[in-house]
Amino acid sequence: MPATICRGSFRLLVQRLLDQLRHIDEQVGELQRQIVAGHRANEQSRRLAEVPGIGPITASAIVATVADARSFDNGRQAAAWMGLVPRQHSSGGKSVLLGISKRGDSYLRTLLIHGARYRTTFGRASLCGPRFYSHCSGCGFCLRGKARFRRC
Repeated sequence: MPATICRGSFRLLVQRLLDQLRHIDEQVGELQRQIVAGHRANEQSRRLAEVPGIGPITASAIVATVADARSFDNGRQAAAWMGLVPRQHSSGGKSVLLGISKRGDSYLRTLLIHGARYRTTFGRASLCGPRFYSHCSGCGFCLRGKARFRRC
């Protein structure tokens, strides 16, 4: 009899957690819709999203963070401001490049790094991911139905 009570209590606990998860999922969906709507309304954000690896969230974050892109003379200055360039250690005429400097906005840097990783992992625009099967050209490299996907 006590085992039945424990099972019922556990089932109730799991059901409450699932309800909370569904509620959070609905909130995330609503926030994503708001971000995409703001992205579509902003010309700068739409232009940034044309760059491979940058979607509505990253483009909106860049527009919100970088007030005026004309304040940078070139792309290297913008990358340095975001913390995406390697640190340098120079001594005796030798320059040693270390890892990225990690200065600047960590959220923006994280979004850009994830976008770059996505593009280097999947390569071209015709992706063989789970939602992109219809775009696959039948290259033979796809592992359809498997957990991992390769470049198409």
